[in-house]
Amino acid sequence: ITPIAKAPFLLVTGANSGINNVDELVAKIKSGSINFGSAGAGSPQHMIAEMFHMQAKAKSPHIPYKGSAPLIIALMANEVEYGIDNPVPLKAQIEGGKLKALAITSKHASPKFPGIKSLHELGYTDFEVEPWYGMIGSKNLPKELAERMNGYVRDILAQDSVKKRISELGAEAYSLSTTEFTALIDADMKKWGEAVKASGATAD
Repeated sequence: ITPIAKAPFLLVTGANSGINNVDELVAKIKSGSINFGSAGAGSPQHMIAEMFHMQAKAKSPHIPYKGSAPLIIALMANEVEYGIDNPVPLKAQIEGGKLKALAITSKHASPKFPGIKSLHELGYTDFEVEPWYGMIGSKNLPKELAERMNGYVRDILAQDSVKKRISELGAEAYSLSTTEFTALIDADMKKWGEAVKASGATAD
């Protein structure tokens, strides 16, 4: 029917990991000396990390956790050296100096995270991942109704107060037509499907 918001994820490491940038991280991955964690096998966090591994042509052993909270605790305790997650649960720990953000997964840097370059800008030129949140209907939903609902939501997303609240949560209001949204879903199915096949991941 319609997207609602999109949010780039962050590639992070613990403050005491000894890893200060993406180049150092990739070198350690290639040395085989570190592990990465995710919020669960087959989770978006896991799959985005696998997309990064595909671009870096290097991979670490995977340690899945039961959600973002235990992953963040593990990162701060250096049980795992790096991971990728939604900025909402990461923000406080980054601002508090307990985690370091190495890069952002969108194509370009975000004003919400000043000083953090994108993986694309750091040389991973085919890397661009911004998970989105949206409304999906039954395949039997009449096209006219879907388009009407799309219009209502887009009107709401255009309101300054709504855009501000979504931004406060670390995301960005995201408006597309039903045709554009269908094309986005098709493209993402292909992109994420390739990551699933490459990793051999199955959902927890």
